Amino acid sequence: MIGTKILGILELLTRYVVDDPEMLVNEQVIYEHLVAQGFSPLEIEAAFAWLERRMALDEARRAVADGGSPHVWRVLTREEEWRLTPEALGFLLRLEGLGLISPAIREEVIEKAMAVDVEEVGLDEIRAITALILAAHDRVGRVEVVHALQGEWDQIYH
Repeated sequence: MIGTKILGILELLTRYVVDDPEMLVNEQVIYEHLVAQGFSPLEIEAAFAWLERRMALDEARRAVADGGSPHVWRVLTREEEWRLTPEALGFLLRLEGLGLISPAIREEVIEKAMAVDVEEVGLDEIRAITALILAAHDRVGRVEVVHALQGEWDQIYH
């Protein structure tokens, strides 16, 4: 729960953004101004910490809403490495690299592939699973996706 003093600091910071955005460039100036307003260093630090946590949470939520972050590396589990053929995995990575699927859809495809009752998930299986998932997300109608699912990569690049 945010204390009233911290809320007061956040309110002042909001005013600073509206009145004088240049002031936000220097954290020390803001700090000194807040001390002059009667806030203790502990309250100011708590407000800044709350604001930083809030901004990090908002950034994480945006990344999830956008389908993940482009800076995230996917490490396969041992079972995924063992069951997904290099061709199947390459197909998924190619689709993602071309922007035809999001990281969230890639994860859904891998999850469904792991649920298939076969020893090895090859290119044909991964194409079928991908097509079903994209159809469920109303994305299978995109011309690029259709070409990718049929392995017609030259149609996408040109």
